[in-house]
Amino acid sequence: AGSDAITLAAARLATAAALAAPVVPLGTDIAFGWNQSATKAQATAVGCLAAFSNGDTWTFTCPPMPSVNLGNITLAGGMKLSFGFGSAATTVYNISGRVENGGSLMRFAPGIYNIAKGIIVPGGARTEFGAGSFRVGPATGGNAVTVRGGATLVLGDALVAGATFEIFGNVFTEGGSCLTFGAAPDHSISGYVVGAGGIVFGAGVYTIDGYLHLGPYGGGAVLCNGVMVSFRALNATLIVSGRGVPPGTFDCAYRAFCAIAGYSDIRLEAPASGPFAKLAVIGPINPAVKSGASFQSGASGGQISGTFYFPNGPLILGGGASVTGGAAGCLQLIGATVTLAGGTTATSLCVVPGAAPDSGVRLLE
Repeated sequence: AGSDAITLAAARLATAAALAAPVVPLGTDIAFGWNQSATKAQATAVGCLAAFSNGDTWTFTCPPMPSVNLGNITLAGGMKLSFGFGSAATTVYNISGRVENGGSLMRFAPGIYNIAKGIIVPGGARTEFGAGSFRVGPATGGNAVTVRGGATLVLGDALVAGATFEIFGNVFTEGGSCLTFGAAPDHSISGYVVGAGGIVFGAGVYTIDGYLHLGPYGGGAVLCNGVMVSFRALNATLIVSGRGVPPGTFDCAYRAFCAIAGYSDIRLEAPASGPFAKLAVIGPINPAVKSGASFQSGASGGQISGTFYFPNGPLILGGGASVTGGAAGCLQLIGATVTLAGGTTATSLCVVPGAAPDSGVRLLE
């Protein structure tokens, strides 16, 4: 409490809470479908070109221009889309509607994407964005990102100077899905994150003005980009405010963070350096927010390298859940209370230079 890291975390939460949905010029809808003449005319209307090939693939290209104003971008069933390749990575794509993949594959080139009404990936489809800058607003229902069962969404790294990674709205994934967020210095999410599929968070800080629930509706590990993943955040710090935590009787009720159901083998690894060094998860900092964290039935084999900090709420491990310090060894749990019950195990190895030979796990009050 009172450290520079916690003070900075509070400032980042305030910034995430103040996020606004992207406001972009009204653009022309482009429906990449089987009516070739209609799609080509829509592309021409924005000064670009849509070409059809191989019986199922659209290629969308634009001449050099600083920005392209579009409306809804949709893809019809059974089709593929290659979008923007060959254009400069500094091209700004202002999308006043939604991006919805009703086909099989959408691939977006590196660029600056301002998407006013969300990204939707229906079951079985795959949508990929290259590296760039991302600002995504909410679609109907408040979700900015929706990944249906069996679908895949990848948002690339946002590491170039001036890049942003901002999501105004909720992130929701269904069972069997795969969601990957690339690396960025700061990922700001004004809403909750609820997962039932595999989720990979790239390196950086994740400031979530809401809560992070893994498995409240079932689901768990899936084959995600060739690797079995439930939840993975390496070289990352997660900051959650606890805003809007739902009440109820299930294991995630009243929790700002929870892992249950099939979310075994989760991996959280704090950065080794920087302002949030050795901090894996920072829970609600506001003393008035008592929402805690829980690992319950199904959440076995978790690895958390770093400090799990919930100063105002309870930390509960139950129902056979287990967590270790992982390869880096050192796990510290800080909570208003810490409860282990029902066959739960928690292990840690924190090696401190100069410590006594018999140093081991300690419970401090």
